[in-house]
Amino acid sequence: MQFYSRLTTLRQDHPRLVIALGMFDGVHRGHRSIIMRAVDLAHEIGGESMVFTFSNHPLAVLAPQAVPPQISNNALRRQLIEELGVDILMAIPFTKDLARRTPEDVRARLRDPVSSSRIRGLIAGGDLAAAEECLGRPFTVLDRVIHGDKRGRTLGFPTANLAIPDAQVMLPNGVYAATAHYGDRDYAALANIGNNPTFPGCNRRIEVNIQDFSKDIYDRLLEVRFLQKIRDEEKFDSVATLVAQMHRDRERAKEIWRHCFTSA
Repeated sequence: MQFYSRLTTLRQDHPRLVIALGMFDGVHRGHRSIIMRAVDLAHEIGGESMVFTFSNHPLAVLAPQAVPPQISNNALRRQLIEELGVDILMAIPFTKDLARRTPEDVRARLRDPVSSSRIRGLIAGGDLAAAEECLGRPFTVLDRVIHGDKRGRTLGFPTANLAIPDAQVMLPNGVYAATAHYGDRDYAALANIGNNPTFPGCNRRIEVNIQDFSKDIYDRLLEVRFLQKIRDEEKFDSVATLVAQMHRDRERAKEIWRHCFTSA
């Protein structure tokens, strides 16, 4: 049985899916009847059976005080579902973000509508995880470094600046944990997308603060891979407040970088 722990776009190798949806806590007789019906239907059409469920109870997010005690933990539930002959189990965390999604969006993700138009929409909407799933890689920008205001170096956060052409789709403004590839090496990086509202007169661009890096790379190609959004863009009352926030951004990004470089 194949197992997925996050909402995943299923590729063309799963063209005929019969899906049973539910929490299936305890996998009792009623649950088994539903799941086995999905297995039987999948066999009839020459497809595959799938159980879609959550790794945590939705009430843990929507109404924590009303969460019922579990009959079986996730490990036992997975074992019992596999014993029923299910081909695919997708058990994803139920989150506030998922609760805001429409049923149509969830169904679309499961039906695998991988297209350039869909990916553009995901990027523009800031859904990095879904865009990465469709692309098969992180959303990436590769361009030449342009001259900026050289303000970052005075703040202790020197940046390499990349223009955002009007014809290019881009993530929403904000600060992102990223990696920067230059030469033959990958570096941890913070990438700010926006017009830096704390300082007036800045055009929208990508400002990349590369960790442990001091080379002059003006007019050189720099590749930036976006990993996860840290926060929205903000206008700060003072430079000191901005710098303090940038240090907090770096601390938040460290765990993301650690996971990225450990799993690479």
